Amino acid sequence: VLGVLIGKVADLFAEYREKRRLGHYGTEFENHVIILGWDQFSRRIVDRLVAAEVKVAVVTNVRKEVDEIYEDFDEEEVFVLFTDYEQYDRLSRANVSKAAEVFLNRTSDTDTLVTLLNLTNEFGDLDLHYVARIKNDELRPAFNIDGVRAEPVTTFEVASALIASHIFEPDVA
Repeated sequence: VLGVLIGKVADLFAEYREKRRLGHYGTEFENHVIILGWDQFSRRIVDRLVAAEVKVAVVTNVRKEVDEIYEDFDEEEVFVLFTDYEQYDRLSRANVSKAAEVFLNRTSDTDTLVTLLNLTNEFGDLDLHYVARIKNDELRPAFNIDGVRAEPVTTFEVASALIASHIFEPDVA
């Protein structure tokens, strides 16, 4: 009986740790950046933000990425939320109400636009600022939505700005 009881308690602790690791209990980060979507591009952004002492909440829908993120970053600097991207109500676990910025890094421009519209519907009462990574610059006008502070940027645009910065102000870059 004692063995079963100890085993049950150990299982409960393991379950708690796993749920905490997956972000199910949320974060208390404030004035942080939320990144929706994980890839090498967002990883480099998190590198820069952490170096600037900005806390980051990463939302991913791939379980394997949770472990990769925690291998590279400290839990005090980066919070990871593992959830389906379409479960917008779960973003409250990333403390979206206290976030400074939301970076949308979805795999397609269509997904990015739909996510922006749905987040606006879900969190319309918040004055959130969105930065949306887009691949097709011709879709930029689609992100000009009344009452939504959204700034679409292309990877090419970001890279060219950084290269210019390196040329003219290498210390700042």
